[in-house]
Amino acid sequence: MSTIMKTAVCVLVMVALAPRVFGGPPDVQILSVSQAGSGSGKAVVVQYRYRDVDGGTVHAALQASSDNGATWSRVPVNSVSGSTTLTATATWQDASLTWSAGLDWPEHYSDRM
Repeated sequence: MSTIMKTAVCVLVMVALAPRVFGGPPDVQILSVSQAGSGSGKAVVVQYRYRDVDGGTVHAALQASSDNGATWSRVPVNSVSGSTTLTATATWQDASLTWSAGLDWPEHYSDRM
């Protein structure tokens, strides 16, 4: 059975690691989400940009949902590569993350991602 997976609508979560007194969370914009490959080589690529007027270090992570966002723990997102630890600036910076969905969630399909 071949792996069929719609392009995942992933949530890009950014958490500031630097201590803050008056700061807020980083700003994040998802630019695109695309799917490539097949079988165990299936990957989801998330292009995004970020900024943090407070500066410091931020950490980026992906989460995926198979039920339109009702839960976020059922789809394993363990094999992520790309820009995860970032030095934030007040100007927008481009980055990307790649999720090896074919490794983490083989033989699964959801039309509610």
